[in-house]
Amino acid sequence: MAEIMTQPASPSTQVFASEAVVTSKGHPALSAVASAVGLWFSFAPAEWSWLAWVSLVPLFRLVTNHASPSRNYLGAWMGGLVFWLLCLQWIRAIDPAAWAGWLVMAAVLSLGWPLFLWLARRAVSLGVSPLLAAPIAWVGLESLRTHILSGFPWYFLAHSQYRIAPLIQVADFAGSLGLSFLIATVNALICDLMSRTTLRSRDVAIRSGVVGLAVVFTLGYGVFRLSTAQFRPGPRITLLQSNLLQRMKSDQSADEILGIFRGLMDQAAREGPPADLIVWPETAYPYSFIDIDHKLGSEEVAKAFATAKKHASDEWVRIHDIVTEHVRSISTSYHVPMLIGTPADRFDSRGVSRTNSAVLVMPDAKARLRTYQKIQLVPFGEYIPLIELFPFLTALTPYPAGGIPSLAPGQSPAWFDLGPYRYSPLICFEDTIPHLVRRSFSEAPDGRQPDLLVNLTNDGWFRNTSEQQIHLAVSIFRAVENRVPMARAVNTGISAIIDGNGSIVASLPADKSSQLTAIAPLDDRTALYSVVGDWVGWSCMFGCIFVGPLTFWRSRRPRRAIAL
Repeated sequence: MAEIMTQPASPSTQVFASEAVVTSKGHPALSAVASAVGLWFSFAPAEWSWLAWVSLVPLFRLVTNHASPSRNYLGAWMGGLVFWLLCLQWIRAIDPAAWAGWLVMAAVLSLGWPLFLWLARRAVSLGVSPLLAAPIAWVGLESLRTHILSGFPWYFLAHSQYRIAPLIQVADFAGSLGLSFLIATVNALICDLMSRTTLRSRDVAIRSGVVGLAVVFTLGYGVFRLSTAQFRPGPRITLLQSNLLQRMKSDQSADEILGIFRGLMDQAAREGPPADLIVWPETAYPYSFIDIDHKLGSEEVAKAFATAKKHASDEWVRIHDIVTEHVRSISTSYHVPMLIGTPADRFDSRGVSRTNSAVLVMPDAKARLRTYQKIQLVPFGEYIPLIELFPFLTALTPYPAGGIPSLAPGQSPAWFDLGPYRYSPLICFEDTIPHLVRRSFSEAPDGRQPDLLVNLTNDGWFRNTSEQQIHLAVSIFRAVENRVPMARAVNTGISAIIDGNGSIVASLPADKSSQLTAIAPLDDRTALYSVVGDWVGWSCMFGCIFVGPLTFWRSRRPRRAIAL
């Protein structure tokens, strides 16, 4: 009787007994770049949404490709780099020097593609079918991208389908990542079938049937939810869309900028009855607002003014009184509440800080001004990550050495009650971040959720680019996820009112100075997503996290003695 020692094969060389292994006839980069180009065409500006359902097939085939690991991962990285360079071209519109930031951001995000390939291949080595491994790895990394740094939840697979109403309704219980998972699974099924020459017809039928049923269920659910929508008239909203170049916001006088917005409000007053709320874009008010936490006592306010270095104490008081009276006088002249975007010096228990804020101004002189401070700041636009450790990062921004932004984030969502309606404001890219928008529902005081989300943003940095379209596309999913309408007031556009089905009720063309007045359709339906959040994304992300330790554990298992 002889005895030999055996151990599991290395994941990099193991041939999976239950899964076919394919060999690429060209460099894996060709497959990955083909996926990159096809996937890019599924988003704005082309919006060939059908391509999202097939474009990842070449990349997914690398999961079981028998080429060397170095060729596979290099190819995946090259595909990721091509994809993100194409998608993020709009970053160059910020400033002639922004090309460096464009390259760096694309290079960092491109690392997700070889990481996806590594995760999927390791999962397959553990016995997971590529039909599940690829979608779990892809959606897990989409979810991760939502949370790292300040989050960049753009260009999800789901976002390519934003105009297809029956498909996107599934977001109200599975989030946008639920639809991403379905699209990735269809790509994986096509890849699965293409990679097999000896697959039994029974297995083909089972795999195709399960995925087909998922697609049918998604469409059927969407049709059902669309049929149950019974919108009722809500508040009449006036959205002001300026068309200011970003440099003009800095170069033009405050009076000129105010004149533009007063002209838009005059236009709205001439064309219809008064609105319930007038919304200005982000940072549209040209003077810096003095925002004092109403919880501070008079002595605390005086102490805060005295310790703030920017102005003398009496100067702080004078500026506060002048600016407050000015915004109130505008609101009073139109007899309509206004929600204005403005930079602000915030005084609270932590001291004084610079914030990006939205201020609710009432025409009633006795009414307290209410404010919201932006929670999720944009790296390199509103703060520079690790600037103290790496001063050279200033080269990635369009700011001079003395003008580096250093804003402070807000702490919580805000809810503004006006008459029978509750509004929850969002600033800038906050309407693209699922878990942040959900806080307006899960943390709502008294359990009363907002009737309307109001987004104040400035896409003037990216005029004449696809950013304006993709920003709108991503924001639509927030309305569906929480079954709530959204109003967007955007400098250079696209300003719009979106209903709880994700349909654009009314909008303005990009790069046009105008006003949009419409009645927001209220939605009384509830959404599971508002309660449970991104359960699909978290499940996939946890699945990805366990792949590494399980692979390591398998590789460290002791050798087994087998008698022959």
